[in-house]
Amino acid sequence: MSIPYRSDIDGLRAIAILTVVAFHAFPEVFPGGFIGVDVFFVISGFLITSILQQEMDAGRWSLASFYARRVLRIFPALVLVLLACLIAGWHTLLAQEYMQLGKHLGLGAAFLSNLGLWWEAGYFDKVSEAKPLLHLWSLAIEEQFYIVWPLLLWLILRSRRSAARSVATLAAVSLLLSIWWCGAIALRPSIRRRAGPGSCLREHGWPCSPSVCSPCVLRYGVLQLQSCWARRCC
Repeated sequence: MSIPYRSDIDGLRAIAILTVVAFHAFPEVFPGGFIGVDVFFVISGFLITSILQQEMDAGRWSLASFYARRVLRIFPALVLVLLACLIAGWHTLLAQEYMQLGKHLGLGAAFLSNLGLWWEAGYFDKVSEAKPLLHLWSLAIEEQFYIVWPLLLWLILRSRRSAARSVATLAAVSLLLSIWWCGAIALRPSIRRRAGPGSCLREHGWPCSPSVCSPCVLRYGVLQLQSCWARRCC
């Protein structure tokens, strides 16, 4: 099942892409361009939640079918990228760097790149240029959301409680976790060293991830603030 075409969503996608590209090309000029990743998370969550809700309301929802669609959509391109990096890395990386690439390949295939990269961060960490699969951190977060959210949405819609109230509660809990986690980063140097090498890991690592609640919050019209609060306290 699909939802009608939305030109405004395509426009948001274009803005998100431009901000991320500008951030990578001119980081001094566009230091906040990584917000485009947040925009993508919200768009993805909105679309997926809309489709899931339609299927559940019509009684046609299947968890196996949902996961099968995600596999068909994600894995062909993912496998191609992993193989290309594996081949290119054989010719361009040093032995130690290639071993790390193999580790990142496994993490990318298991959608755990964000956690693996987070635990690698530190004084002796390798430069980003030696990590060709660094960009998979965002895909990992998105897929983790897809694993958890369909079941959670199904439970919410089956319960007798208000869906909007349940989602608002999740958003409030997510916001509090984000504030607590950012406070821990600021107060504990050991955590800050792990969270420090780039806004991507600091802003989007569990549990400080806007992908946890922002898509469903947008879906039900509840104001989503944890992302901007996270940046202020970090």
